[in-house]
Amino acid sequence: MDVKRILVVSSTRPPATVLDLIDSLREAGRDLRVVSDWAHPGVDSLAIGAFDAARWAEREGFRPDALLFVEGGTRRIFPCGMEDLDCVTAWYALDPHLHLRQHLHLARLFDVTFVAHRQFISQFRDGEVHWLPAAAEPRVLAPAKGPRDIDVAHIGSENRELHPERVRLLDLIRSRYRNTFIGRADASRIGEIYGRAKVVFNHSVRSEVNIRYFEAMGAGAVFVTDRAPRETGVEQLFTPGEDFLEYHDDASMLSAIDSVLGDEHKRDRMGSRAQRNVLANHTYRNRAEKILKTLSAAEHRVRPGPAEYLPAYHELRYPEAVMLEASRSLAGMKAQGDRNPALALLVPVLSGLARMLGWAYRMRYRLRYARLARKGSARSR
Repeated sequence: MDVKRILVVSSTRPPATVLDLIDSLREAGRDLRVVSDWAHPGVDSLAIGAFDAARWAEREGFRPDALLFVEGGTRRIFPCGMEDLDCVTAWYALDPHLHLRQHLHLARLFDVTFVAHRQFISQFRDGEVHWLPAAAEPRVLAPAKGPRDIDVAHIGSENRELHPERVRLLDLIRSRYRNTFIGRADASRIGEIYGRAKVVFNHSVRSEVNIRYFEAMGAGAVFVTDRAPRETGVEQLFTPGEDFLEYHDDASMLSAIDSVLGDEHKRDRMGSRAQRNVLANHTYRNRAEKILKTLSAAEHRVRPGPAEYLPAYHELRYPEAVMLEASRSLAGMKAQGDRNPALALLVPVLSGLARMLGWAYRMRYRLRYARLARKGSARSR
């Protein structure tokens, strides 16, 4: 069945991957409805915490051919009620290298799981699983209009506790090269900065093929990175030594950077080749096409119940949803004939506590989001 109407559930707090996927799916002619916990021009409805997708679809008169959940953003919204939907359900696991245990529980709730990092696919034994790597968005990859005036660039965290080896290498780069851009940057500036860079440096969190591969090469810079194991699928995406350069220690890192900075012909040849590859094969339009093809061939078979939702909510740290699913599970036991008198008391108590806790969490996060929005407005001024 051709998937034409899609209900997307995701946090759209920038820089969220889902924003680029939403644009690409709409450009592909799909009718999207987007529910998020973060206000954005592309969002149709707002919700926080466990969001009942089936009830919303019925209320809004929108009958989706597919539901797609994309993790990321604030991580404070998640679909439920999927057992009552008459459509295929899917989700996109962006960070299995950071949240693998959580992801294995979430995968049991959906018909289809898309995994960003290939080396973790074998861990997902429940349901249909597909590799869907990160990508680049051509609209934000501004080509260098003048000479590339940044020798080495790196946009990302410099938290010494979380990334001690990365920070040590960045300190070494700072000490050796004069013209660098190292640190945080607004997502809207990534294309411009990498478009001015001769080299983009990378040190992955856990040797994964991260989004920096696609952003750097898509902007035409030469990408210099620590070696990714072959099980990551890196060689199915790019050719080491031709699309990018690898290092394994301080000396090989500095040698790779020096070879690029000292050879303009090599820099132009490698940067142009890699950029053509990314723009032809690794954009969000490419990823949207893979999602649509997969969902059109999939069937809605997974109808999760409390036994699947409850551990997922525990991993997501949604205490109100845990209580609600516990109440739902006990109500099911009572309906099946369990005459334990405690059930008659526990079911309404847990349900009431879940509603109270849910209200408190929604108020907490609305106040937090309002505070963040005010800070962002102040910075823009």
